Amino acid sequence: MKGLVFGLTFEDACVELDNIVERYKLYRYQIVQERRTKHEYSVTFDNGDNWRAVPACENRRGCKANVAYIDHRIDEEFIPMINACIAVGPWTAFNYF
Repeated sequence: MKGLVFGLTFEDACVELDNIVERYKLYRYQIVQERRTKHEYSVTFDNGDNWRAVPACENRRGCKANVAYIDHRIDEEFIPMINACIAVGPWTAFNYF
């Protein structure tokens, strides 16, 4: 599963991705790869799930995933862009934080 965490800012997305990582640890999934830099934060788990934190901006149109966590403060004008990103896999899901 590929997941994207859309935050109003990159820092907001990173905080929510940290919360997701903590929930995975409760189920005893191990982190296989973690990349955290000033402009990128992504985590891959041993079950194959991959999560990435991204800010809600126009240059995120190329991102593809099947699950998205969306900051509730994001303007409605970005929702169609987010819908276009969530098109991979046999199922899709949206959750708001």
